Amino acid sequence: MNIWNISFEELEKIIEKHLNNFNISNSENFFKEDLKWKKLAEIRECLKNNNLLNLSESKSFNKRLKIKWWELFCRLEEIIDFSFFSIKEWQDHIDKSNIKNDVLIKLHARLILLSREILTLLQNWFWEWANARWRSLYETSVIIKFISDNNNDVSLRFTEHKSIYNYKEAENYKKHYKRLRHKSYWSENLKNLEVEKNTLLKKYWKSFLKDYWWIPDEISKNKNFSQIEKLVDMFHFSPYFKLASRGVHSGAKSFDNLWTIDDDMLLIWPSNIWLADPLQNTSLFLLKSTIFILTDFAKQNDDYSNKIILLYLGKVITALEKNFWQQALEVESKILKHEFN
Repeated sequence: MNIWNISFEELEKIIEKHLNNFNISNSENFFKEDLKWKKLAEIRECLKNNNLLNLSESKSFNKRLKIKWWELFCRLEEIIDFSFFSIKEWQDHIDKSNIKNDVLIKLHARLILLSREILTLLQNWFWEWANARWRSLYETSVIIKFISDNNNDVSLRFTEHKSIYNYKEAENYKKHYKRLRHKSYWSENLKNLEVEKNTLLKKYWKSFLKDYWWIPDEISKNKNFSQIEKLVDMFHFSPYFKLASRGVHSGAKSFDNLWTIDDDMLLIWPSNIWLADPLQNTSLFLLKSTIFILTDFAKQNDDYSNKIILLYLGKVITALEKNFWQQALEVESKILKHEFN
């Protein structure tokens, strides 16, 4: 990546002049004198030229990226499409007024949206944020399995807990809207949210105000996401979840995803490696979740032929994912071997 074409000698002269003549009262005038419209125009022109250069190099890189990863991008798109239509086609064979079915369909729609976001990010070399979005996809997949494994009461509690979040968000906004210089929350809205909250607390007791306390006591006394992972036998995937969290949180651990190129500049440019994990994990958990939902729908359906077709769709989905992760690793290994050795 080329360095901006800036005259640092000229810049040093300007800085030195200001340091030699520095006075708080007239410093603004000095800057105004040097940074006239002509100089500002030159700076803007420099930035524009650099942007065009970056755009040109980005297009060239994207072209090379797609050549290497194109087949896998296409396969992931096929998996997303098949997953979407396999659920969509069978919505006519289930009771959509059933709260559990409604929740599963909406969660699956969220999975499809997340998968398309991940594919777009990968196609534009944003591997780290693709991995971070996979983190959300994994969370959704775990919740789908948990909802699928339990009765309608759990689905109802899950949806009703949304009112608790709405109330908490409104209370938080109420504390800060003045400093944000926003409009106040309408008192009528706040009142309605408080009524909904109090109704739920009366129905499920005060503990319902806490996160994840939509989980009934008879299922688990320990109520958090890690516990749900254990209940659905997916806790062994938590190392991938924690790895993806680097791109979400900004602790010092996030520095591990930064590395240097030849001139010791931190890499903030395109990267055509590290795409394998978000690719294979997206396909795996999207298909897992689709099979969870199809199996649940099959259990509800009394038509034997529909059951066979639903289970067959599950087998097709499994076949689509076959060897996907191996192919992703092979592509990444070749890139590492030819471009980084």
